[in-house]
Amino acid sequence: MKRIVYLLVVVTLLYSCLSEKNADPGKPSTFVRYFNGGNDDIAQFAEETSDKGIIILGTKEITNEDLTKSYRIKLIKTDEYGNTVWQNVYPNDFTLTAANLRAHSLLELPS
Repeated sequence: MKRIVYLLVVVTLLYSCLSEKNADPGKPSTFVRYFNGGNDDIAQFAEETSDKGIIILGTKEITNEDLTKSYRIKLIKTDEYGNTVWQNVYPNDFTLTAANLRAHSLLELPS
């Protein structure tokens, strides 16, 4: 009796493997990406854009020559798969050691 049950289970498993119709893995709906320029970057806000990409707003901590710290605003725009489209740091003039800018939220304006 055990042999018959075992044989039925094996036949059922083999029969279910004959068709690949439902074996499509599909497109991944999530991904993990790291965006860090070697400094202490802190993500403050992320939102999906109208073109299905993602805009990430962060604060970039920079250690100056005199070992003081200053902060800049960093924006990263990605496509729908997380690939970087562009990234900018504001202000981009790093000679401004007194600039301490931190961002907390972002609003996409309709085009």
